[in-house]
Amino acid sequence: MFFTVGALTFLATLPNSVAGSQTITDASTTDLDKRTDELFNGFGTKGAPIDECVADPVPLRSFEDNKFIFNENEGVEDGLGPVYNAPGCGNCHDTPDFGGQSQIRELRAGTTTNGVFTAPPGQNSSLIQLRAIAAAIQERIDVGPASINTADFRTTLNTIGDGFIECIDSNVLLANRNAQAAAFQGTFIQVPVVEANRAVRGARFGWKNQHSSLLSFSGDAYLNEMGITNIFDDTG
Repeated sequence: MFFTVGALTFLATLPNSVAGSQTITDASTTDLDKRTDELFNGFGTKGAPIDECVADPVPLRSFEDNKFIFNENEGVEDGLGPVYNAPGCGNCHDTPDFGGQSQIRELRAGTTTNGVFTAPPGQNSSLIQLRAIAAAIQERIDVGPASINTADFRTTLNTIGDGFIECIDSNVLLANRNAQAAAFQGTFIQVPVVEANRAVRGARFGWKNQHSSLLSFSGDAYLNEMGITNIFDDTG
């Protein structure tokens, strides 16, 4: 959606290791109510609701264009699968409003031996996709002491306001960490930005802070949650 991508290109392509500064204006992104106009903070172009029978949506043209794209479902002809969790972003980000979290939970599983976790055999990730485009390739796990002994569900994260989070200078994040009491300081993580030739930037998106730009984050989700390969997935 518009508020999640508006600041993306400028900041994500900066080459500095902890780069990016931009004037931030406080403004609510949504009132978390589907009954009201989502774009009421004065940022961007509202646009008109999209009717595909009249014309296709145009990315970044307006909030309504981007909302339609966010909520549309992909099919096998679009590259969905072969295994996946949902056919579209809006399936997992819709509570209580577009871009929010979800009741949908993804499954993570693997084996823990002597305190060391490993992904299930034949997989390079702990993520178990819950859907497939054919029964023969549906992912299954054997849970028990002799096989998978660690499994848990993760609720979809809220994405509302992430465009503002992306605008925060990495140095600000580092300064906030350093200002905390020594006993409570966390680890400042820097991760590669795929669309910026993998230049590093302070991490801020994902369950493990594995991304610092929304393009990288979205590419990861397209690949791992929808099974669609793309130029922004973080596999390089």
